Amino acid sequence: MAFIGDDNIHKNKIIFKEKRYKNAEQEIENKYNRLTIIDIDYDKTEYEYSMKHYYGVFMKCKCDCGNVITTSLYHLKEGYTKSCGCLSKEKISKYNVEHKSKINKYDLSREYGIGWTYNSGEKFYFDLDDYDKIKDICWVSTIIDKNCGYKRLNGRYKGKVVTFYKLITDYDIVDHKNRNTLDNRKQNLRNATKSQNCQNHNLRTDSTTGISGVNWHKKSNKWQVRINDKNNKRISLGIYSDFNEAVKVRLKAEKKYYGEYAPQRHLFEKYGIT
Repeated sequence: MAFIGDDNIHKNKIIFKEKRYKNAEQEIENKYNRLTIIDIDYDKTEYEYSMKHYYGVFMKCKCDCGNVITTSLYHLKEGYTKSCGCLSKEKISKYNVEHKSKINKYDLSREYGIGWTYNSGEKFYFDLDDYDKIKDICWVSTIIDKNCGYKRLNGRYKGKVVTFYKLITDYDIVDHKNRNTLDNRKQNLRNATKSQNCQNHNLRTDSTTGISGVNWHKKSNKWQVRINDKNNKRISLGIYSDFNEAVKVRLKAEKKYYGEYAPQRHLFEKYGIT
């Protein structure tokens, strides 16, 4: 086993960050959907770098409605963030005005309820005893992060945008045990911190290995293993010649740092993690 030199990693990160700042400066005054970039949010960017949460650049933006928000340049360019939130509110309001009754189709013939989102026709699941709470709201599926397939089930209730699970539970943050955010049966929901919710994540769609936290390191021609700890700080777990060994190292680290929130706990038995 070998480790990548810390000094080289630190130098590369500095160069990488400076390059991103330079590129971000070129984006000032550019407009993406309803948001016009007015400046770089250096404080937010430096904080995220220091915490090792995110290595992009955050931008201050003014929405067409007048609100000023901070969001990442990546989310702006990819179209994840299109407004300060006013666009989503308008869309949901429009759905509710146009479809005052039988907004979503439902199947109540089973032990649990099934609904279909108005905008995409995707199935969502709920307990039958929650039907009266949710039946008069127009539910739509919103993509939050397409790289991880993360979606949110939103509707409009008493003039405000509401997330499905918040309407049926008292939780501020919820973790979906099976990582299907459209499955809001109570057996699939558990109260969680933001960190725990982030730990139990889906495999990124651009993964080339099929294993979270394991990727090919071209410079060494070996498998690189990394994980974010409970404070979301990235930890290097080394590089390995054998893929299976690299996977085991990652899974052992998940068990150590994440416990029941380990996203790949379904692989523990296969790789002998006890």
